[in-house]
Amino acid sequence: MATTSGKFETFFIAAFVTRMHSAGFPRAVIIVAQSFRIRMLPALLALGMVVSPAAFADGDEPDAVRTVTSAQALQDLAAVIECRAPTSVREPLSRNVWDVVLGNGKRAKPPFDAWIVVKQPNSYLHEVELPNPITVFGYPTQRIAVLSGGTMAILDDVSFETISKQLDMRPLHATAAPHIHVRNLSLRNVSEIGFSVRSLTASRVSTHPDSVLVGCEERYDTRMEQLRRRGKEPDVVFAPGVDIATELDDVLSCSADALRNYTADWALGMSAYTTDARFKGWKDGEDDEGYRWWTPPAPVMIAGRPVSRLVQVGQTLYAELDGDIAETLAEEWLLPPYDGWSDTAFVGFYDTDTAADGWLEDRARIVRAWAPGKTLHGCEYQQNRPEFGEHPDDHDKG
Repeated sequence: MATTSGKFETFFIAAFVTRMHSAGFPRAVIIVAQSFRIRMLPALLALGMVVSPAAFADGDEPDAVRTVTSAQALQDLAAVIECRAPTSVREPLSRNVWDVVLGNGKRAKPPFDAWIVVKQPNSYLHEVELPNPITVFGYPTQRIAVLSGGTMAILDDVSFETISKQLDMRPLHATAAPHIHVRNLSLRNVSEIGFSVRSLTASRVSTHPDSVLVGCEERYDTRMEQLRRRGKEPDVVFAPGVDIATELDDVLSCSADALRNYTADWALGMSAYTTDARFKGWKDGEDDEGYRWWTPPAPVMIAGRPVSRLVQVGQTLYAELDGDIAETLAEEWLLPPYDGWSDTAFVGFYDTDTAADGWLEDRARIVRAWAPGKTLHGCEYQQNRPEFGEHPDDHDKG
């Protein structure tokens, strides 16, 4: 069987869902988990679900130790909270802050050993008292909150509304998270559907009713989560009246868009669990190589050819065609050779389209000589956002 490494087999689901895939969870469980993770996002942001950065850096070699004075450490902290610190400052400071909050006063090195963890009722954040006040966004404070997404100043001398207006923030979600306001400063694509966002964030927290948490946050976001917050999430089932064979023909022949592909992927993945009469008689399973497959009760027409089985390789859905016809189809569809896989493959790229939500969509029609007597035909839908702004460390090599 052909290997699946290469540009088009990139796994780009968020880390949470990807790990569930690798652990072998059924698709139905993964869907529930992904839905829970997405819909709980505002709550987790508000609570500041605590995960040490060290948990994501196994095997990473720390940078050279940067010796700082007590005054310099506080200046660095203010720069980090205000989203203006380069990587050479932000990363070592983050390690030192986590040594403070997780080391119970035993791991922190000078001058951070003078930073004191304060007991408070919110188990989803760590509060730290500084040896001296710092000034952030024009307001003094001697307390910070350490969360998984960043370090925040705890401000007592300004209202949530005032600081939000001062920093030109907007609600993260008008109904689900009105207590969280953000202002996105920069965006970087980190996968075909996901991106890293750096933003100024202000939040109310129930355990600190007279304070506002304000700081710089790093978070992962996806196109689907963006659409969901706007009430425009694509369906995960086919709409009434949609003919499954016709829709799959469009999706596999690159005549659809990324959102229709998203719907088809989830609808087909759930076909074994649905009561939708249109999937009556469909079967699914997994072959010896671990690839998922689906068979309709009767062949469906894909690109003018009868198809009795669909196969998912990586994140791409393919029609499995009988015969060694990869070169014949490539010649018919004017697809040039592609050398990214060990099997014979042909890939034709379409012009980039700009969707209504501003995302750029690329489509690649693919034909692969998959196995003796079997040829795969499908379409890879890639998505990315035009980057805007810059992280302050974009050109920092420190």
